[in-house]
Amino acid sequence: MITRALALGLMIAGTAAAQNKNVVLFDTHGYIPFVAEVAANPVVRKFCWSPNGRYLAARREWTTFNPNTLKPLPVETTIYIYDAQTSRGWNGFQTRDEKITVMNFGWHSNEFAHALVTVGSDTDVPKNRLVVIDGARGTHRTLMETESNITVVRAPNSNGATAWLTDDHRAFVLLDGGTRGQFAMPDRERMWMLFYSADGKRIYLEGVKLDEAKSIDARHYMVDLSAATLTPAPCPEPKDGDLFFDLQDEEELHEREDLQLKLEIGTNVASLTEGATARKSSLWIMRDDGKSPVLLSADVEYASFAPTGTRLAYTSNNALWMVNLIRASAEQLELLIGSAEQTRALSNARQVGMAILMYAADEDDILPPPGPDLQQKLGPYLKTDDLLDGFVYTFGGGDIGKVANPSQTELGYISLGGGRRAVVYADGHASVVNK
Repeated sequence: MITRALALGLMIAGTAAAQNKNVVLFDTHGYIPFVAEVAANPVVRKFCWSPNGRYLAARREWTTFNPNTLKPLPVETTIYIYDAQTSRGWNGFQTRDEKITVMNFGWHSNEFAHALVTVGSDTDVPKNRLVVIDGARGTHRTLMETESNITVVRAPNSNGATAWLTDDHRAFVLLDGGTRGQFAMPDRERMWMLFYSADGKRIYLEGVKLDEAKSIDARHYMVDLSAATLTPAPCPEPKDGDLFFDLQDEEELHEREDLQLKLEIGTNVASLTEGATARKSSLWIMRDDGKSPVLLSADVEYASFAPTGTRLAYTSNNALWMVNLIRASAEQLELLIGSAEQTRALSNARQVGMAILMYAADEDDILPPPGPDLQQKLGPYLKTDDLLDGFVYTFGGGDIGKVANPSQTELGYISLGGGRRAVVYADGHASVVNK
């Protein structure tokens, strides 16, 4: 069964799908990149996906002008949230305060994001602020503000996160948008996180302090995220799956092993109007073995798959673009490609038929005779010469006024294979005929 999404995907793919140029093909199925939609603009600096692949968070920066004085207003910075499921977006956080700088942002659960901002001051020490953003509702609130540095890490299963203040040794446990608990870190001169447990319920830490003899005293601790408690505990050896994700250093997701797909940003040369050349980065999606590449965009700065689902996003020309991937079985692709070929053949046959009739109108209603100079005669009436590729002219020429039944008189056809033809008639209409 072909769904409406697949049918619409065919309309978008058009001739390219018929030539397998817009489909990442496997033996049993394929992926059709749906038309890219603008998720956010202008001047998108960076973006990241929510863990469930539904939301995009993008940092936007742009300058507007006072309509009365025409002087530039302070740069507006926003964390824009885009819902890929509904194709709607809204500002989760925004500011025009020149003293506020968004240092970083990310997601610590499926619906809640955060932004780390620095608040400058002319007299006091700049402060760091942790802002929690409700991605589904577009609201935000300040969770903490401190002169200390803030590091945010996300649990592997995305059920929670910890905001760790490195200077004053306080920590918060975040579950979704709420604060589960707050506790003081031990009196250590230096603390750092070792790893998360694979289930995301515990964090193991190490603290170092110099004793009176200036020898190193290292101790290990465990944080129970569900209870928001910290206790001394031996540090076990990390197991498979034990890790933590530092949201201040998120990387682009260029491979999806579950889909057997990967993204590659290559380099191509684009000609400029002045005759010079400029190098731009082109984005390709392909199988993980490098076969069946499909060009997505010719000029891309940053790209990433969604962690789940069949979506990807990229930045191009200061805008954020989102692409849905339509998965189709081999049988569905065969129908899609066959339908695209038929649509293309009917369109080409109809255009050639109109060119023949326009030629006759300029030649006292005399249709052209068949011969090697047909392309030369019809060329001025065709958008492109390749419309005649595969067209077989079957009419013998002569006065069109003497054609008794134009709607039943064949001018020519394009073969579709399997005994099927896209036939154009003397009245200009075209249809598929089984021979």
